[in-house]
Amino acid sequence: MKQLNATFLIAVLLLAFAGSTCKKPKPQKPEKPVLQSLSAQEKDDLQKLQAESKQGIPMALNLSKPHHYRHFMRAVKGAGHTPENSPMFFSLLKKAKESHAKNPPKAKTLLATTDPSLQPVGSVIEIGQDLKTGTNFTTTGLTSVPSGTVKSTMSLQLYDNSTSTPIGSQASSTQYGQGEDFTLTANGTFPSTPQKGDKVLSNLTYFYQPHSGAPVYETVFMTKSVIVPQAPPSVTLPSQNTAHQSLPNINVCLSRAMGNLQDCDYGPYENPTANPNVQFPFVGSVTYMSNVKAPLKLCTGNPPPSDCNTDLQFFIWKDDGGGCQPSALGDLLSFFKVNGQTVSWNFADTNAGRAQFGKPCFEKTERMDLSFMIAVQTANGGLNKVPAFVTTQKSTRPYDTTQIKYLTFMWGCLLPGTKVKMADGSWKKIEDVRVGDKVTSDAKDRKLSVVHTHKGNENNPIYTITTANGKTVKMTAEHSLPLKNGKIVLARQLKEGDEVTTDTGVSKIKKIALSPKKYTGHVWNLTLGAKGESVNEKNATFIADGLLVGDNAMQNHWGAHYRKDHRDILQRLPKEWHTDYQNYKKRTEK
Repeated sequence: MKQLNATFLIAVLLLAFAGSTCKKPKPQKPEKPVLQSLSAQEKDDLQKLQAESKQGIPMALNLSKPHHYRHFMRAVKGAGHTPENSPMFFSLLKKAKESHAKNPPKAKTLLATTDPSLQPVGSVIEIGQDLKTGTNFTTTGLTSVPSGTVKSTMSLQLYDNSTSTPIGSQASSTQYGQGEDFTLTANGTFPSTPQKGDKVLSNLTYFYQPHSGAPVYETVFMTKSVIVPQAPPSVTLPSQNTAHQSLPNINVCLSRAMGNLQDCDYGPYENPTANPNVQFPFVGSVTYMSNVKAPLKLCTGNPPPSDCNTDLQFFIWKDDGGGCQPSALGDLLSFFKVNGQTVSWNFADTNAGRAQFGKPCFEKTERMDLSFMIAVQTANGGLNKVPAFVTTQKSTRPYDTTQIKYLTFMWGCLLPGTKVKMADGSWKKIEDVRVGDKVTSDAKDRKLSVVHTHKGNENNPIYTITTANGKTVKMTAEHSLPLKNGKIVLARQLKEGDEVTTDTGVSKIKKIALSPKKYTGHVWNLTLGAKGESVNEKNATFIADGLLVGDNAMQNHWGAHYRKDHRDILQRLPKEWHTDYQNYKKRTEK
């Protein structure tokens, strides 16, 4: 099978939720960027590391090698870590340095496209240039680890590649108890007017401690040829259901019968059982300022073809972290067409056989983010390839980047057979509820409209909640519900004795049982609130098997809230990391 090319990485990332309280966490001040000039030794270290690495591929740092260690320690200093404020981090660093002398870390390899497993990924996902001035640049780095990390820290810097001179300040950031979706942006201005042949270098250096196993120390390099200043290319956006234009996301429905797609922007393109194929909603084009050289030929291989004219990159990350593979780049390129100044793409093109992205990457995924880049030779660009970026991520200085809405895959949290109380007082199985139906949304018979239905797969244990007045509901750990006192909690945060609202009055939680085995069936959820209906993160509720629960939007909001609450993070961290984390909180909240 084909392997991914050096410029091609896929990472996936989701909001894995955890928490214990609903008090709004204090906003953290971003760590101040540090402008550091390089000594002759540091420039030499940087050049050596770049020569040892492969373009776009993370390289494991061998801390027993002096130039590897010095490079990593420069990143550590820029991130504000010291032996005094990060004792656990430096203890691991010392052990890793000793261990690497005896057992050097293995070189990173590219994943086979047939490997369905999730893999940790670190990558530079973008180097953007302000095409109007030609001197301003931005770069974005990503690390994504399945199920998150105990601690992750990243440092990112732009350089003039020919002189190894820093462009702008070193950007640094740290996360504790997260690590599934970690992006960082650095900006810089070229010290002079770029000349033909100049290149900008982006270097991402990072550390993460997974929940199990050894810590990881890596660095990755990416270069970009500076192009002659010109007007930026124009990108068309993916098509979307006109009824959903006001929503902040693009809805992709999976595991859904073809007759139940009225709430979807995109539905299953293949039989979801016999031939599952997740399809990106990417039908668009980019128009450059002059004609594009055709046919498109990828600049891959070692050495690349002498007549190559195209670079192509995909970076995909989801909310529970990790990476897996879709089609190889060469396969994807067949879905691109050139017509004069315009390059268009249609990954659902039946004439080309539809791009195969498979299903494993998107099992149990709610939100997915991606960045996509096509760089081509143009008549006015010479040998340089002019890039165009499309991304779901906000950028502080996007330059040649077009932002699109993030993708939401329609899954759920309540088991099939769960009965929902409708507006007329009748009960309907959740899998039979349809868009446009009205449900009873609280004990006072408030009514809300169903605007989306969510069906997906679940592979985790299920919580069975039993109340003192005889209500029993089965749900996933992350499903949200309100307590009588107004506090919103997730199912896994419930305690016996908590007071909840049911269709027959307030009752206490009598019993909470967690299934001994993982559930392997479908789960459902609803999104409520049509135009003109007042809904927010606390009142978008409905009654499921007699218990008042939150809808999908509430689940996403409160899951993200608890994920970032520092008390919840502290509960999730091993005790040996508490001092590091508490010191970090002190210096970032001053």
